[in-house]
Amino acid sequence: QLGTPIEGVYLGYEWEEDTFNPGQKRPVYLIEINQEKKQLASSSRRLAQAILEANPNTGDFIRITRSGEGFETNYQVESSDIPF
Repeated sequence: QLGTPIEGVYLGYEWEEDTFNPGQKRPVYLIEINQEKKQLASSSRRLAQAILEANPNTGDFIRITRSGEGFETNYQVESSDIPF
């Protein structure tokens, strides 16, 4: 089952302490949605891999769709220089 996609403008990422794994860092993806800066914090390797493969530039439009649950969770990431 596909989740509702997150769509917005990719602003890059930064690192923060992973609250679930003390001493570890996790990426926080910065996405502007409806002129509001949102943070998507996730230590998911599958999400990180999907974003790397989509290779968005700062200012690109990005769409992240999640499917599955738990250990079966996957992500589809698309980037574009025009809105979806």
